[in-house]
Amino acid sequence: PPAVLFVKGKPDGLHATRSLAIVGTREPTLYGEEVAQRSGRTAAEVGFVVVSGLAHGCDAFAHKGCLEAHGVGVAILAHGLDKVYPAANRDLAERLLEEGGCLVSEYPLGVTPVRSAFAERDRIQSGLSDAVLVIETDVKGGTMHTVRFARDQKRRIACIAHPDRLLTEHKTKGNQKLINDGWAIPIPNGEALTEFLKGITPVILDDALEGPNGTGDRQRSWAF
Repeated sequence: PPAVLFVKGKPDGLHATRSLAIVGTREPTLYGEEVAQRSGRTAAEVGFVVVSGLAHGCDAFAHKGCLEAHGVGVAILAHGLDKVYPAANRDLAERLLEEGGCLVSEYPLGVTPVRSAFAERDRIQSGLSDAVLVIETDVKGGTMHTVRFARDQKRRIACIAHPDRLLTEHKTKGNQKLINDGWAIPIPNGEALTEFLKGITPVILDDALEGPNGTGDRQRSWAF
């Protein structure tokens, strides 16, 4: 665990009853963008704090969906809180703060982002969450760091099960592997996501949940 966490904004989201980390590639498919945003909105609507990394792609869309539902978002940054990286997401960061969310980092002011820090912050994303939802990832994508940390921390893991037309996309290969290897629960549509969220029990510090379970049948549409 980090020795200290620096927080900008209201820290209430760090002590929420239920929280979901939504993670994925910085270059999702159009389908992934839509599902990330809808997932963030759905999670917020049923009372979850949405945790992500404020990166381009899946992270940003998940945060936007959370804000659409006026939910609380927690963004874990890989640098000091005196800046926002990428700069294109500064407005998004401000909106998170305005809605009662916060920015979090283990790095003091003035620390600039380096490559290793992005992998290091992934353990905090899963550590602050009761479960992790993977939107899209390649087999060797950075998202897999979060998945491995989530397994070590005994968090529940789910990932989007894509329709057949997208199974040849590289950004869905990691999802397919996670499902086929039994590491993650498949989420083929909005109803499945809602059921997954209903089944999440908050993580207690010394009584973490068992790892991922089951796989289930894949459906072909994302219907909300």
